[in-house]
Amino acid sequence: MMPQSYTVIIPCFNAKAFILDAVNSALDQSLLPTAVIVIDDGSTDGSAELLDHTFRDNKNVVILRHPNHARCGVLASRKLGLSTANTEWVAFLDADDIFAPDKLAYQFELLTQYPNAIMLHTSAEVVYAPDMAPSGWKNEFSMGTEPVEYRLPEEASWMDTNRICNSTALVRRVPLLAIMNRITPDQVFQYEDWLIWGLLGFEGSFVYGPSPVTRYRLHSESATAAILKNRIKQSYSYLELLIQLLLHIPETARERFAPPIGRRFRHTIRKLSTAYAPAAMSKEMTTQIAEALLNALPRPQTSTTDHS
Repeated sequence: MMPQSYTVIIPCFNAKAFILDAVNSALDQSLLPTAVIVIDDGSTDGSAELLDHTFRDNKNVVILRHPNHARCGVLASRKLGLSTANTEWVAFLDADDIFAPDKLAYQFELLTQYPNAIMLHTSAEVVYAPDMAPSGWKNEFSMGTEPVEYRLPEEASWMDTNRICNSTALVRRVPLLAIMNRITPDQVFQYEDWLIWGLLGFEGSFVYGPSPVTRYRLHSESATAAILKNRIKQSYSYLELLIQLLLHIPETARERFAPPIGRRFRHTIRKLSTAYAPAAMSKEMTTQIAEALLNALPRPQTSTTDHS
């Protein structure tokens, strides 16, 4: 029998132009959600008022806010949604994306084939806004034309690029919430999804479905666009991702995964020191700085001898 208990979680910050499409796409699923939880993250564009007005009589839509209507970030907003939900499964949807009507039915059907999975994701249809075309961004959400069950840490490229579109994810709520409770939200500048999937990958298997049942919008105000426009932000965000992985990977995986994470950290430090101006420091000096930063982390570090 196909499981039918899930909650859709939608963080929203200044997404007035898109948020109604997102919420309605969740409500219009052929396999209906138990609830749709929208977390207003301190919006100032009227998004919150629009949500209140549109869904005030809809008992299936729950609208949450942080204390004092503060902006706390997407990680804290998703955590609030997870803590409020009471279903076994949660589906994430960004405020500017859209589910196809059979999105969740498709994934729960996949789950009957792969019942041990803790997360399912799919390819996505990318919708480029006029101000983003042509774009230098590459859609890497497709992992082939057949469903596949896999362990993320065993994928060779999992620390090089994030191939999981957040708005395609269907996740077991309890193990995900346990991971998010270990992470301090204000320490994650970007790449929150990549970090969460990386840590969750140590807990169980993922399933990829090839059907593009989510429309992923790429526009000038999106978080992806902000990163594309600023190479320094890209490098800083990646450094933070690597630090958080080093801090939170399971001890049983540290000996194997700390060395490649350390090598990527040193490489990114060197890139930051040379990519935007003539090299001011030697490779040896930047390596020493990277080592000092790694050694300053509060968790015991396995040796990360540099072979690059």
